[in-house]
Amino acid sequence: MEEDQIAAQPEMSIESLFEELRKIKQNIIETKSFDAKRLKDQVESLFKSAGYRDKNISAEDTSSVKNILVINDGSSGDFINFIPSLRYLRQKFPDARIFLIHDSTSEPIASGMNSFFAQRMKTSIPYHPLLPLADQIISSPALTPHIVDQYLELLDGFFGTRAENRELESFYSPSDMDSMIKILSEANFIEGVYPKNLSLNQKLFAVCMGGSRRGNHYPPEKYAALARKISEEIPDARFIILGGSGDVESGEIFQGQFGDDSKILNLTSKTNYRESFAVMKFCEMYIGNDTGTMHAAAADKIPCLAPFCYPAWNECSEYAAPLAYAPYHVPSVIIQPVKPLPGCESSKDSNGCKDQNHPHCITQITVEKMFEGFRLLQDKILRNDLTASYLH
Repeated sequence: MEEDQIAAQPEMSIESLFEELRKIKQNIIETKSFDAKRLKDQVESLFKSAGYRDKNISAEDTSSVKNILVINDGSSGDFINFIPSLRYLRQKFPDARIFLIHDSTSEPIASGMNSFFAQRMKTSIPYHPLLPLADQIISSPALTPHIVDQYLELLDGFFGTRAENRELESFYSPSDMDSMIKILSEANFIEGVYPKNLSLNQKLFAVCMGGSRRGNHYPPEKYAALARKISEEIPDARFIILGGSGDVESGEIFQGQFGDDSKILNLTSKTNYRESFAVMKFCEMYIGNDTGTMHAAAADKIPCLAPFCYPAWNECSEYAAPLAYAPYHVPSVIIQPVKPLPGCESSKDSNGCKDQNHPHCITQITVEKMFEGFRLLQDKILRNDLTASYLH
């Protein structure tokens, strides 16, 4: 396919538009060459030919853009990873009104950004009407694999400049922080006044055993066994269990298996989502499942130790969770099962384990391997190594 402007057509059917997009995608695959600006120019030309453009939008003429619609259909973790792109849009279009349509699961984060948007609408976005478009995702071998950079580099290509601030942000209010200070003080986990004259009486570790996908749930019994090993090595370690109403049973199992209530603060179903973000400010480390709370920990620069269900033996696509959704720009260690359980062989979807309704492949990860990851993470923290390491 020619890389120059596609010849204008009086009208283009949606099927013809998809066919042209497939040609662009195939050209990128064959040439292993990706230029975001060229892609934008090609697609803009296509959309104009199809009658979807009234005028050309110039990346340089930001004053002409009055309204921007942003649609993000991801859950809370996806939305946290999308925040740098929203910030970049606001920087480039300071006077534009930004309208946001987002999935209802990201409401706790999006509601903390109300001043950012002209209007928000939360909804459960159906996927089936979007399937023809979803098949036309154009990937880039040149892009860094993390989803934060995938989002940003498309905008980099559009604007012709690189976003300087690529860091995540975590949103919680002063009242969220005040609530957590009160709870931690009453548990004798902290003392003093935040942020000054505050001392931690112990080393605090956040433990999160929840998440929307059950296939990502590491067994609470194994988390408790890991916590016992950490406590033997660090006698003043204390564990704060985070989670919603659906995680109460896991919290009770952890607490019962650990065996020393004086070292446990079980907050499952006792805090809202943003309060959970606030409490992690006091923690040395996040230990828990691959979920939105993990990405919130990364946004607050909390080192992360997380078991992932993606088997190491399976071929890892560039959109797979271990690569695209690792904790971003923070010391982290991801533990993977060595091989898939029966039924998950050769799975190349984003999860790797095909059973996302029950803990499956992830259950193979041993407590000993998790503790090995814990020690590796301690070393990465000392070296300020802001990358993800993988163990299996």
